[in-house]
Amino acid sequence: MAETEATEAVRIAEWETAPAREMVDAVPCSEATLDDLDLEGMYRFVRIARRARQFPLSAETPPEDLLRHLNLLNGGRLTNAAMLLFGRVPQRFLNSSVIECAHFHGTVVAEPIPFHRVYKGTAFALVDQAVDFVLGKIALSVGTRAESVQAPVAYEIPKQVVTEAIVNAVAHRDYTDSGSTQVMLFADRLEVMNPGRLPPPLTVEKLRVPHPSLPGNPLLAESMYLLRYIEKMGIGTVDMIRRCVEAGLREPEFEVGARFVTRIWRAPKTKREPLAREAWETCGKVDAAPSSR
Repeated sequence: MAETEATEAVRIAEWETAPAREMVDAVPCSEATLDDLDLEGMYRFVRIARRARQFPLSAETPPEDLLRHLNLLNGGRLTNAAMLLFGRVPQRFLNSSVIECAHFHGTVVAEPIPFHRVYKGTAFALVDQAVDFVLGKIALSVGTRAESVQAPVAYEIPKQVVTEAIVNAVAHRDYTDSGSTQVMLFADRLEVMNPGRLPPPLTVEKLRVPHPSLPGNPLLAESMYLLRYIEKMGIGTVDMIRRCVEAGLREPEFEVGARFVTRIWRAPKTKREPLAREAWETCGKVDAAPSSR
């Protein structure tokens, strides 16, 4: 659903006249201390970031030095971003930072829900769990090992598209909103919904072309970038569109209302069934949910 010019004008005016405020991820996390952080997870972050992005800190960097380097301290206190990235139990402090995943056999929300999961953990864990949920329930094809020891796997919806939609929802959502991020798989589409709106000057139309990167939670996005969950160039949605078209799918849709919605269309059922048969014949019963990272 495209925004009207009048709606966009009002949204930009509200944004421009709103009083200056800190980004939510930079706000101190009430009562949180270093004891609430997963220190091993922080050391693991540095090791991966060094390989992925030539991160300058050494693998033995003390946790407090890492927090300072990533600007995750505010007045000496842990920020919301620090808790979302490295918290032992982030939901103790930010209880809406969960992902609800549901799988419906039809095209509308209806009870009983065949499959429903609520995932908790760090931002990285939320993305990985939600991606695995979707990949475990869509069709895939498994190629031969003619050119590699490992057989190539192609999902009905490209894995990169699923991951991009979920990463965007986690990285850019409004964490002051009490609502959860939702991932809903229907018979004909995948919908990823998160609280929050696009920051001006972005519109749903501009998401379909290269555009400025304007993260809703810049501290959170920076650390997700360092582990290659996201890029900084503002081409993620453009890449989603390209990959869907190349896979023979309809172009994704983006919608702004009470929530931001990414809608990804599935392949027609007649195309999915051969994929499932091919996977079965190639390697027997296919594992339901491979690791997304």
